[in-house]
Amino acid sequence: MLQKTNLLELSKDPLLHPLLPAYSLCLKGCEVVVDIISNFISFIKLMQESGDHLNFGPLNSPSLSLQADVVKSAHRHGLVTVAHATSLSDTILVLNAGVDGLAHQFFDQPHTQELINAYKKHNAFVIPTCTAIASMVGVKIGKDFATDPRAVKFLTKPSLSCLCDQMRIALPFCNIQFAYDCIRALKDEGVDIVWYFLFLTSSCTFLALASPCIYMLLING
Repeated sequence: MLQKTNLLELSKDPLLHPLLPAYSLCLKGCEVVVDIISNFISFIKLMQESGDHLNFGPLNSPSLSLQADVVKSAHRHGLVTVAHATSLSDTILVLNAGVDGLAHQFFDQPHTQELINAYKKHNAFVIPTCTAIASMVGVKIGKDFATDPRAVKFLTKPSLSCLCDQMRIALPFCNIQFAYDCIRALKDEGVDIVWYFLFLTSSCTFLALASPCIYMLLING
């Protein structure tokens, strides 16, 4: 777990204040907080978004040492750690922090050997979320599937709109092909590629997409 001295030092960072609703409790004893968390969840998702490749960036983001502390604390309590990162540099940072997996594939530049080595060193997996990436860079790949007659009958109007709309938050130099090429390379190197399908109500979909944005708005004031 994080030591109290570390928490006191971190408490001076204004970045953390909105992220710790149980802040005073943390200062009294991190173990209490972790015990509460471990009774209700099986994994922790870290946010690492510098935003240099997004149209609302750059953003403040956690340091390597802070993310490493969170990972170590989670692992001590038997929790899996996954990380949100959508750029090459942010992905390498969280891999070096020791996360078990990435919740997204980056798309801001081509992959490097350093990245592949980091995945293999930490035996990490990746959940590509290619549909979300396509939406971020403005590539239309979801509409054809969503408007297929076999799918339409299962979708509400808000759900259909959500699946067909695009976020378009990536800067022009981003490219979904970077993501595709990296996923292929990681697969060739034996890295686990995790695919999943999620069926959500429109409100849940909104929350799933909006919560990272809300998080980054909080830490950036």
